[in-house]
Formats: sequence, structure tokens, C-alpha cells
Amino acid sequence: MAEHLAFLRYDDLVGDWRAVADRLAATLGIDWPVEPEAAASDIETFLSGDLRHHAADPDMPLPAWAADGWAALLCWPLVVGWRGGAIF
Repeated sequence: MAEHLAFLRYDDLVGDWRAVADRLAATLGIDWPVEPEAAASDIETFLSGDLRHHAADPDMPLPAWAADGWAALLCWPLVVGWRGGAIF
């Protein structure tokens, strides 16, 4: 069973995948099988913002419960622990 989970925003991944890869590697101790820079062309081809199917209208107001939930998710760290079916 996994000991850690990583949560990240799609916007962050598409916007600056290098920073996300660096944070994941540093936080989780990942030794990438291919250095990110060596795979940059393939990664940039794969992570195209043009392939996004849905995007929220930033001017559309959310119901209070949805806004509160979104705000809570944005406060979570990139990586949290996972043990015995519980997040810690």
C-alpha cells in the first residue's frame, strides 16, 4: 500500500510541469527513470493545455459549499501521508 499521496492542480502541471516534477521528486524522494529535461519534448507534447476538456469560468460564482471545499483543497500540501486507508 502506498505510504504517500500527491495532490496537484492540473493548471500547475500544465503551467509549469518542471516545478511540479521537481517538487514531487524532492518531497517524495523520486529518482526519475529519465531526467525531466531529457524527456521535456515528450512531456510538453503530452501536457497540452489545448487538450483540456473543461475549464471553469473564473467569473462564475460558486455556491458557498463548493467555494469552501475548493478553498480547503487549495490549502492541502502537495503530499500527504496515507496509512491504513486514512490520510494523515
